[in-house]
Amino acid sequence: MSNKVIDIIKFIPYGHENGITGRELQNITHLNNRRVREFNKTERMDHVILNMQDGKGYFRPTEAETEYNHHSLYQSNITN
Repeated sequence: MSNKVIDIIKFIPYGHENGITGRELQNITHLNNRRVREFNKTERMDHVILNMQDGKGYFRPTEAETEYNHHSLYQSNITN
């Protein structure tokens, strides 16, 4: 196992529509899937990294996406 340190956050774009798949991250960083997931887990301690499980991959939410999600969550809490 490599002790390679990569600042993977610089490869994760803003916006759901701009998501990057795990496979793309593997190709860019030359890391295997397990290492990519480990780096993402570590980065999530300092950054919001989402994956909607819709095939679009990892992304950091834009301000508009963050506001929309907060509003949606608030509305769902009111109706429940």
